[in-house]
Amino acid sequence: MSDKVLAMENREGIVTAGQVVGLMDDISTCAALLDRIVADCKQRLFIASS
Repeated sequence: MSDKVLAMENREGIVTAGQVVGLMDDISTCAALLDRIVADCKQRLFIASS
């Protein structure tokens, strides 16, 4: 990677985001994201222990 890309000077470089950007359908707050991760974890642990 070039120094400009690593320095986040994206006007003079290329910022690669990848194909996963097309899969994003919302931009949550950090709190909402953590709440979702914790809820998903609890659900999976419950299923795994059943």
